Amino acid sequence: QHLALVFAMAHLLGLRAATAAGAHLSTYRGAWRRCFLLGHVSSWGALDRWFYPPRLDVAQLIRHVRSNRCVPLEAQKAFGLFAEDLEDVPLSFWARLITAWAVQTHVHSHEVLQKDIERHPVSSSTLRPPIFIVGLPRTGTTLLHHLLALDPDSQCLRAYELMRCTRSVEGWPQRLVDALDWAKLALLMRLSEIIAPQWPHHHQLDANSPEECLFALQRSMPLDTHYRARSRLLERYASEEEIPLAAYQRYHLYLQQVQLRRGSVQKRFVLKGQLIHLHYLAQLRSVFPSAHVVWSHRPAEEVVGSLCSLRKSQQEVFLNEAPDKCEVGQGVLKYLSDALERAGQTLEQKEAQELVERLVHVQYQSLVADPVTV
Repeated sequence: QHLALVFAMAHLLGLRAATAAGAHLSTYRGAWRRCFLLGHVSSWGALDRWFYPPRLDVAQLIRHVRSNRCVPLEAQKAFGLFAEDLEDVPLSFWARLITAWAVQTHVHSHEVLQKDIERHPVSSSTLRPPIFIVGLPRTGTTLLHHLLALDPDSQCLRAYELMRCTRSVEGWPQRLVDALDWAKLALLMRLSEIIAPQWPHHHQLDANSPEECLFALQRSMPLDTHYRARSRLLERYASEEEIPLAAYQRYHLYLQQVQLRRGSVQKRFVLKGQLIHLHYLAQLRSVFPSAHVVWSHRPAEEVVGSLCSLRKSQQEVFLNEAPDKCEVGQGVLKYLSDALERAGQTLEQKEAQELVERLVHVQYQSLVADPVTV
């Protein structure tokens, strides 16, 4: 039990000590719950004061981003907007910890990717037209993603790949690195079930499961939807189109680097972005002109409540104050309506005619009734 707790805290404090042994211990959920009680005895409040300041040093974070030449200028601008947005947010201890760690991970990911671009034929690696799955939450996008990823001619990005820094083409054997990263994420996911036991009810995560593009895009375009009822950054990025465009261009390079590292150039990526791709469908079309888009549909009244519950749970973890349910509901409606409106405007453009012809619409009821046929 004590060893499991040490591994968990070592990972969270950035000591990178989580290993396969820690992941093995994490499978014993009863032990984890007892470790959680030990954590209460030592007081999280004291831990907060001793190991982490009461507020994020956003100035230090942005200096860290801008000091690295490998971070594109548009991404630096996006992180600057993100830092400004954090100034008045009462983040919880866990949110401050996660945010600081995430920014450092994103910067390191850019560094690894840029070095691989300079040393290896990443940009010249042929990328087959990927399949992007989009739609509102709870419309069957995850089921579609998992089914299409089973095709032996396809490949996907898995959770342990997206929730770590980018791994270089060089270095240790790929399978060994992937196994260690899987183990660390499996451990972290067990710990997250303790911190936020309601989370698996909203979004069940497995370290090896196919995961969303959102995590990769946030390396160049961080979002605020997990701590704000109504997003400011989505609207800001919409008015400064060079930021999402550069984020998708960087994502394209990342996919090329991944397939070069795997040796899987012959396979097609199956990717899921849900609402993020609807918001920035114009940029997706510009960077992936030959991509295929699959859009899943379900009556909005059947999905709004679920997303409201998810946003409320996110704010309970990320904020030091109780979420306002009315604000959460209004923010979700705004988020969904903006995504649908922006996607509709893109599809109405003359330049999007080829995308419209390749667009595949899937109805949720048909999908769940007979997924194989659909």
